[in-house]
Amino acid sequence: MQFEDAWVPAIWPFEVINIQLVAERRNRLTAVQAEAFLETLTELPIRVQNIEWPGKISSLLMRGRSVGLTAYDCAYIDLALRMGYPLSTQDKKIREVAIHLDIPLL
Repeated sequence: MQFEDAWVPAIWPFEVINIQLVAERRNRLTAVQAEAFLETLTELPIRVQNIEWPGKISSLLMRGRSVGLTAYDCAYIDLALRMGYPLSTQDKKIREVAIHLDIPLL
């Protein structure tokens, strides 16, 4: 299955920035490298899916309770379920939940 766009939840841009900030603070990435990465990232077909307020908030809370994930991680699970797309993650717990919920993994 091939997709033209990659969909991410609304939290994703903040996660990307936070990873870069932490990497810079730990001297694993320079500011120039971070800017170059962001420039490359903006060229990719990534689309941000906004959350439906307040309807999805309650379902994310319930899902977080039932599967033991953070609200941030549940946003990715919820998006994959709603869109019917496979999930791409290296996070072991998210992968386990995805498998349990029959979400295809990339």
